[in-house]
Amino acid sequence: MVEGDLEYGALRGHQDPRLVTASAGAVVVDVTGRNGACQATRVAPSLQRLVAGAAPRAVCSVDPARLADATPVTPAEIGALERIAASGARRAAGQPGYDPGLAAWAGDRAYFQTISGGLFSASRADGQPRREPDPFPARRARIAWGALATDGEGLAFAAGQLHRLDARALVTAAAAPESLGAAPAGAAGGAPGTPIGEPERPTDRRRAARIGSSWWLARTDVARLLPEPLVVPALRGRAHEDSTALVGGHERGLFLEVLGDRLQITGIDASGALTGLGAQGGLAPVAPGAPDPDAARRAPPALAIASPVRAGFDACERRGGGAIVAGVSAADPRKVVALSIDALGRPGAARVTSLPIAEGDLAVRLVALPEGGALLSDAARRHVVWLDDEGVELASQPWPADDTGALCVDGQPARRAVPTPAPGAFVTVPELAAPGACVVGDAVWASDGSLRWFGSAVSGLDAQAEAGVARPALPASAGAARSAAGEPAEAPAAALPGAPACPADMVAIDGGRFCVDRFEAMLVDGATGQALSPDYPSTPNLLELTLADWSTGLRRIGDVHARAFPLPLLAAWQRGRAIAALARSRSGVRPSGYVTGLVAESACAAAGKRLCSVEEFVTACRGEDDTLYPYGDTFEEGACNVYRPAHPAALLHGNASIGHLDPRLNRVRSAREPLLRETGGSPRCRSRWGSDAVYDLVGNLDEWVNEPGGAFAGGFYARSTRAGCEALITAHPRSYLDYSTGVRCCQDGPSPPATATDAPPGAPAAPAGSEPRPPGHLP
Repeated sequence: MVEGDLEYGALRGHQDPRLVTASAGAVVVDVTGRNGACQATRVAPSLQRLVAGAAPRAVCSVDPARLADATPVTPAEIGALERIAASGARRAAGQPGYDPGLAAWAGDRAYFQTISGGLFSASRADGQPRREPDPFPARRARIAWGALATDGEGLAFAAGQLHRLDARALVTAAAAPESLGAAPAGAAGGAPGTPIGEPERPTDRRRAARIGSSWWLARTDVARLLPEPLVVPALRGRAHEDSTALVGGHERGLFLEVLGDRLQITGIDASGALTGLGAQGGLAPVAPGAPDPDAARRAPPALAIASPVRAGFDACERRGGGAIVAGVSAADPRKVVALSIDALGRPGAARVTSLPIAEGDLAVRLVALPEGGALLSDAARRHVVWLDDEGVELASQPWPADDTGALCVDGQPARRAVPTPAPGAFVTVPELAAPGACVVGDAVWASDGSLRWFGSAVSGLDAQAEAGVARPALPASAGAARSAAGEPAEAPAAALPGAPACPADMVAIDGGRFCVDRFEAMLVDGATGQALSPDYPSTPNLLELTLADWSTGLRRIGDVHARAFPLPLLAAWQRGRAIAALARSRSGVRPSGYVTGLVAESACAAAGKRLCSVEEFVTACRGEDDTLYPYGDTFEEGACNVYRPAHPAALLHGNASIGHLDPRLNRVRSAREPLLRETGGSPRCRSRWGSDAVYDLVGNLDEWVNEPGGAFAGGFYARSTRAGCEALITAHPRSYLDYSTGVRCCQDGPSPPATATDAPPGAPAAPAGSEPRPPGHLP
């Protein structure tokens, strides 16, 4: 009855089975599905499908002659089948041991996989398993992310460990920290551990930076990786993907956060101490508990200014100290602005650039240049703007789209043309133009004239992590370039008092009365920060039931194309353990479906938040203009991802009313477009609040709200509703879930941001690494 989805007065797979016996054998006959498909399977003296096809419900005939079997099952064969089953044979994850399709027979041999992996075969005579060579062998050294400084040094996480690239282009391996663990139980915010090995997505900006000689990572926490692991307590849980940036420096780094209409700047040194900003001259940081004779004139560790940029901004190290910052203008979402921040945290004037930006786009990318300034581009790298060290535009050019066309396991196909440090000029790099070349992140120019990158080389099924170094001949001049000189500059932003603000991943609603997540949430493991699959329930019992139901059940429903549609991948670590899910809001990811109201509530609480009330949801959705839809009062087809003409269950199952726990449903595409879009994937569907906005409060996924009897709001992508912000479903209890139920969190009115200066002291020890290796392959 696990498969017992209602189908108009019957249960799928249990409609009218008959066991028919005769002297020659026995057969199970059934008429299944709304179209009356006839299925007949011989169960004795051996197992064999006899009939499978459409037939009128009144006619499902089997030729009696086919019941006979010239080779009945012998005791030896029964023993062989038992040994195959006992070996842990599985054709699909979660497949039950009693399923007759555990093995695929070819002649007298059965071929099967085991739970532990690997291909085996066994003979019909004795059932003794024999290891078979893998049919599709692939050698892969995966690279998750990489970061480079302008002096040529870099750090990457590949093949499960950290690798350093030095200025001489030699690679050394260093052990990754075993644990940058979660906050203690009961700690505020409930931040998970830093997910060091999480792969970088194409839209991600770099998360690693070098402060002095130490390397840091800003993912959930601001954490030092080398030479010794350390998490800064005062910044725990504040490194949100879309609205913060970590910038390195020779003596001090800067941690930048967009908090509503404020840009908060925090200084941090290589020891992890928060250092003073906004004062002339540097005062030495003081360890927690130590006397501070300069306390009266010590500069604060954090400054806040009126933010000239929105969430999605980027920042890179400035040669003169501090940072270059660029992002979509807080004043005009159609423009991108750039500015400089000096080493003391003081901002320069914000200047409008000529970088074109699509409506609703948030993300930009900055890459520092060795002689000062930076390369500014949109996230898709369609255009590039050259900036000087003050953020002034020097040149602007379209970026040639020609790439290697590689099928990359990690990163993206390498661009054949790369912008040079000379304003307006590009150069073709043969090493990047090679077949199979892929790049993770951005290629960076080093002070010795070389171009360096992290990526992989793909050949067939093989992928090898690489550290690339090239020395292309640079053009003598910049060539034709379009300059934006003379664009009006805004006055430098004045420092703001320490007014309260919403967290960086949330938007202040109704004057700061409450905060709401900017995007629909994905669920992560609260202990490690690793992303949970968005296609399966997070609770172990529901996960195992779903796998048992659909691992082979998918082959018994839908047409031939639907039956060939595989289940989404599920990481092995997610099975067999209790998961304390935590809700995380970020752009450009697939939001988590299959969420019960109970899990939604606990996942928000684990993030230091709560479920929104219905009133809060509707208020946030209607925006400052108080309209029925996020974009206005009149329904616009396609503006929000709702009322789609296709239904995933109808496409896969032939019936929109059944199989709503099928893990494949949110992967279904219609007219070459996914039915479920990534967060922020409907740029018109944003509810404006000041210079910020909340995305997809209508459509994409239903979102649980805080109603005692259970309710979700907003409508999902295939729901036939034009109720907009007023859409609400109250028919299901909080224990309910299906593919369309997701989560978004709220929080009470803002509280003052943390400015604690306590950070553990201690000088870092020299890292232990392996022998130097020449540039090229990372093991």
